[in-house]
Amino acid sequence: MALMLENSMLKKLKKKSFILLFKIHQRFYALLGLIPRFKYGQYLGLEYRAKFALNSGNLYKADNLANKLLAVAENYKEDWNYSNAIHKAHLIKGKVSLMQGDISKAEKELLAASDVVGSPQLSSFGPNMSLANDLLKNNRCDIVLAYLERCRTFWEMGGEYIDYWSYQIKKGETPDFGGNLHY
Repeated sequence: MALMLENSMLKKLKKKSFILLFKIHQRFYALLGLIPRFKYGQYLGLEYRAKFALNSGNLYKADNLANKLLAVAENYKEDWNYSNAIHKAHLIKGKVSLMQGDISKAEKELLAASDVVGSPQLSSFGPNMSLANDLLKNNRCDIVLAYLERCRTFWEMGGEYIDYWSYQIKKGETPDFGGNLHY
């Protein structure tokens, strides 16, 4: 019994440590975006600045930064982070649209987020599912199923997850997307 409690506490500590490191990582890239003349750092920082604006409730700023990220990313099409930037920018724009009550635009942004060729992160860890999760809460199952199918093109290791999540959605359940709500 004591060993089970110790394992449970260890898991919670690991989770809290991971979340803390993830937040430090985000803030580092956001700060890079503030360094004048460091264009690549600004490009990397835009995603995190847009996320901070969104999480702070500043929808106008979040949308503007996401648009800027889409524009700047065009200068880095050969970069390892290009698909990540496009994916995240459209997800942020979709979240903004959903928060403003424009479900149709949020759906379009979700699909646009899947129009990427992949990256080291997307190909292995898969897509961010937070907007899809929010759309499921609005009974937009068909669009989420379409998003999942489109993600097959870049998520090389995710076929089993896509199959299982699709199965759950078709049964009327909301999947536990786990870490894919945060990537």
